[in-house]
Amino acid sequence: LHDDGTRFVLDADALKSVIDARTRILLLCSPHNPTGRVFSRAELQDIAQVALEHNLTIVSDEIYADVVFTGHRHLPIAMLAPEVAARTVTLASATKAFNIAGLRCGLMHFGSADLQQRLLQRLPEGLLGPISTVAMDATTAAWTASDDWLESVLTYLQANRDEIAHRVASDLPGVRYFPPESTYLAWLDCRELGLDMPPAQFFLDHARVALRGGSDFGLGGETGVRLTFATSAAILGQVLDRMSEAVERHPRVG
Repeated sequence: LHDDGTRFVLDADALKSVIDARTRILLLCSPHNPTGRVFSRAELQDIAQVALEHNLTIVSDEIYADVVFTGHRHLPIAMLAPEVAARTVTLASATKAFNIAGLRCGLMHFGSADLQQRLLQRLPEGLLGPISTVAMDATTAAWTASDDWLESVLTYLQANRDEIAHRVASDLPGVRYFPPESTYLAWLDCRELGLDMPPAQFFLDHARVALRGGSDFGLGGETGVRLTFATSAAILGQVLDRMSEAVERHPRVG
């Protein structure tokens, strides 16, 4: 993905450039972590075309599909066309949206029986682990009887997302932030702060706020941090206060 000035967008040419003769699988995170992008149909079609041209299996992690904000709609890549579905494994779970990760329940949807057989033959026995009856019942309840609850949570998360935008603009000069279209993750680009250390370390040392370091997300992420805003507005406010105070005390540290 690259920053086009308003959000992060797919760079299909860059994707093609990293594929070589050894490439067999295209791993997709959609909606995207950590940027929160909900990919457009055109972007997904570009990704699918790359997979078709290079005969790649698509493994699409769509675990945040239920956490999509107003004005956006998630489209599973396997729904683009039968030939795309036939080479796609879609990973899904209710754990993120409904906060039941501790129950350890997810699913894989195979676009074709042949793909299912080939992949399961390669997975080591026992890798996926057992699923409890409680986990299956909780997942079923989440996806069939909890729409009202999820709607209220999305409203709350969207308010938190927008509060971050307000606070970054007013209190965190030098930090770049595009409000996510999905997820409850804020990607904060701190390159203009001029820090002499990774930003995650800076905020841990100077604000007592633990954020996910951007280097965990690959090349180009070193100047960023990921903030999880699935919390109360009060706690989020404290987090942003501490970060703002740290930046104010240490302007242009580098």
